[in-house]
Amino acid sequence: VSTHMPTNGAFIPSSQPTSNLSPSQSPSQSPSLSTSTLTSTPTSTLSQSLSTSMLTPTSTPTSTPSSQSPSPSPSPSNVFTSNSTTASSQLTPAPTVGSTDLSTSIKRPSYTPNIIFILSDDVGYGDSGAYGHPYANTPNINKLAAEGTLFRHFYATGAVCNPSRTGFMTGRNPNSFPNYSDDYGFLGAATITELLTETHEIGHFGKWHIGPEKTAKIGTYGIDAIRTNGGAPDDPRGKDAPVFDNAINFIKRNKDKPFYLNVWGRAGHKPVRPSKILIEKSGLADLVVDRNKFGEHMQEKFDTAGKGGKDLGKHMANYLADIYGVDALIGELLQTVDDLGLRNNTIIVWSSDQGPAPAGSKTDELRNMLGYAGGLRGGKGTIYEGGVRIPFIVRWPGMVPAGKINEHSIMSALDWLPTLCSISGVSYNEDLFEGEDLSDIWLGSDRSRVNPMYWARGRNNAIVYDKWKLFYFPDKDVSELYDLEVDPGEFNDVSGDNVEVTNALLERLKQAISVNYGKQKRSGKPAFFDPTKPLPKIRPPNFEL
Repeated sequence: VSTHMPTNGAFIPSSQPTSNLSPSQSPSQSPSLSTSTLTSTPTSTLSQSLSTSMLTPTSTPTSTPSSQSPSPSPSPSNVFTSNSTTASSQLTPAPTVGSTDLSTSIKRPSYTPNIIFILSDDVGYGDSGAYGHPYANTPNINKLAAEGTLFRHFYATGAVCNPSRTGFMTGRNPNSFPNYSDDYGFLGAATITELLTETHEIGHFGKWHIGPEKTAKIGTYGIDAIRTNGGAPDDPRGKDAPVFDNAINFIKRNKDKPFYLNVWGRAGHKPVRPSKILIEKSGLADLVVDRNKFGEHMQEKFDTAGKGGKDLGKHMANYLADIYGVDALIGELLQTVDDLGLRNNTIIVWSSDQGPAPAGSKTDELRNMLGYAGGLRGGKGTIYEGGVRIPFIVRWPGMVPAGKINEHSIMSALDWLPTLCSISGVSYNEDLFEGEDLSDIWLGSDRSRVNPMYWARGRNNAIVYDKWKLFYFPDKDVSELYDLEVDPGEFNDVSGDNVEVTNALLERLKQAISVNYGKQKRSGKPAFFDPTKPLPKIRPPNFEL
């Protein structure tokens, strides 16, 4: 039994394997999961939105697996060992949203999977082929989606870089901190990287923005290897080439033991200034934009970037070449995982920190900012759907359903920490986190997180529950309600027609505002913060779904 415990008391030590092989597994074996173990069958598949070429399975690598690879095709009874006394032989059928009788405990695998988290920067919900962009050339992101599950309702905890990354790292709403964490760090609050030190080697490469730059060093948040450099905007391989090179070297060094790896790039973030070589490789050098292929909200961006008769095709090609560059680097990483024999016991996740940045008209670099929120309203800096609904794809062969589109599950970056702790067999104190264990959703369930998702930012606030999203502007004491099921673009305020829903959600949102910090400290001595104090939970509202 481990004796390590972070000073914040968030970690509850438990007995863990020292490798990701069970005693009965041999290195040449790979895992699988009987479909009967999943809670539900897919309701939508990628074949409905991706071309056949995108869905063509890739052959399993023939290279010799490393000693880390787990065993092939065990029966469901020995794929997992229980992580909870409530676990049964199969996943418990998931209740509907709002149920209070919910066990999200899963039977975790008897090996410890590797985890690779690829987080893009300012890449919009609709900026890949997998999420429906009419021109984006993203074969490797599409491949991840075809071999894993694509989630349609995954939310960031913030509309700019640091608040979003805070949610992923801590499982806490960013405004639960009295001090802005980009300036002060997390001041003792537990992080996913610290909690997983019991089971994984921890690496972080690329963007930081989770504390002062001077804190980006070995030992911070339990990190064992770190480098935060990026590449030049016009690097012919893409601006994230050094980030992925460092990440790939980390994978090679740790191929024989479980690892957790953040690969946090900058492609999509300004300056977008790709090389001519990368533009040619992307196949988009002669792009002609048909504005009718994009939603109404994108037209304002086109109007801005196209002022004075500027060539929208040229500027969109520049932006999409930046995205193509990171997609090609993802391909290199995927190939490395395959070559090392780690495919079947490695979870690979691709997401973005928030929506696309606004375009400008004063310089070519600002005109290049033609990221697409997939028809959603708003973008980076706003808490409309285009700012906080982000792409989220999970691949874990034999475990996460392949080729599935999850159309219904509402999920949050808050849930990253508890979900990975559950999968990795790491215990944690639920009172210190707002996130929920959604591992059963990763494995095929279509339920949603139980509690509402909210943004309590002071002047602009919002809450999402089931199909409803409510905004509250306290300066004017005004609310807006949107039915995201029929109006994902947030065009029509229906608060007047749904008074009961509006009042119930407003009550919960005001609770969230009252227990969070609308204005956070940015300089000077940090305000007092107790990381061992239990967090208040915002529970489901009282109305009939």
